[in-house]
Amino acid sequence: MTRDVAKISKAIERPGIDPRKFVDLAIVTTVAVDSNGVHADVLTSEGQPETAALVTPYGGPGYGFYGPIDLDDAVLLAVPDGKYNAGARVVGRVWDAGSPPPAEVGAHPDDVALVVKPGQTIRVVVSGGGNAVIEARDGGKLLLGAESASDPALGTIDGSDFMAALAAAIATAPTTGAQALVALQTALQGLPPAAGSHAGHPWPVGAQRVRIL
Repeated sequence: MTRDVAKISKAIERPGIDPRKFVDLAIVTTVAVDSNGVHADVLTSEGQPETAALVTPYGGPGYGFYGPIDLDDAVLLAVPDGKYNAGARVVGRVWDAGSPPPAEVGAHPDDVALVVKPGQTIRVVVSGGGNAVIEARDGGKLLLGAESASDPALGTIDGSDFMAALAAAIATAPTTGAQALVALQTALQGLPPAAGSHAGHPWPVGAQRVRIL
């Protein structure tokens, strides 16, 4: 039997009973992104239309983390003081049978996963002299191309001397235009080969393989 929460709340509303809902489930019907933020029109679990702002775990004026929400997404709403007119907030998206998590989550449930929706792009931007750092500690490697690093165009990145030389080559390459890749490949030709690398190739082989094609 389906319970009508709104009718039940109305029926029991009396002194000492608080019928407000501070958390609710909803379905996204419209998404708007502009200079005022990210807002979604939603239908609550009671079928009521409301507007809610998207919450970000990290953000400030002109910066922050943004994870898009889509039409028909099931989301979790937080309702300040139980009053929608105080400004509801979308605090999370809910996976379910109709919209399951990515296969990587099921295959590696103990890992942290970021799987981007097909056709979307990841943008990582640093400014003001900040650096972008990806580090694998305690013998770990950065695997590019596949879990086994078997992609012929990519592989694993390892070896501090090689990486230092690679970073220097990247730093001297142009940052814009179609000549950037050509300049980077040219710079790589001058890198010192690692032990075991093939003659005439600037990248190491085996566990120390970097290929830019």
